[in-house]
Amino acid sequence: FNTSTVKLGGLVNHSMDIKRCRRIIVIASGTSYHSGVATRQLLEELSDLPVVIELSSDFLDRQTPVFRDDVCIFISQSGETADTLNALRYCKSRGALLVGITNTVGSAISRETACGIHINAGLKLVWQVPSIYQSNCFNRYVIYPAWE
Repeated sequence: FNTSTVKLGGLVNHSMDIKRCRRIIVIASGTSYHSGVATRQLLEELSDLPVVIELSSDFLDRQTPVFRDDVCIFISQSGETADTLNALRYCKSRGALLVGITNTVGSAISRETACGIHINAGLKLVWQVPSIYQSNCFNRYVIYPAWE
């Protein structure tokens, strides 16, 4: 706390790759998608990069162009959302850097991304959806130090 900095161990080994990216693509569904929409403007302003928010169910239907210098952030509470996993595999085949933000350690998204953050928001129960949404938003604000 003395340095007033946040160090995300899950991103630190890939910080140079993240800094070199030319575009950030956030891919998610449901509440996770809405947390991406809510934090897009701040992430775009702080990183000075274009930020695209994609609904994972529509992402593959449009055959969205993805490039090697893109950073694709996949958000999923369970880490097992089928549409999000399919989008992840598509982006992986295109050579983009994959970042996962999930609430479940050991999930498919956690295993298949190069780096990421565990949001530690607890079990997903109906009355806890606001806390998971807030955790997702907060983690998007905290992710910015990777670009500094």
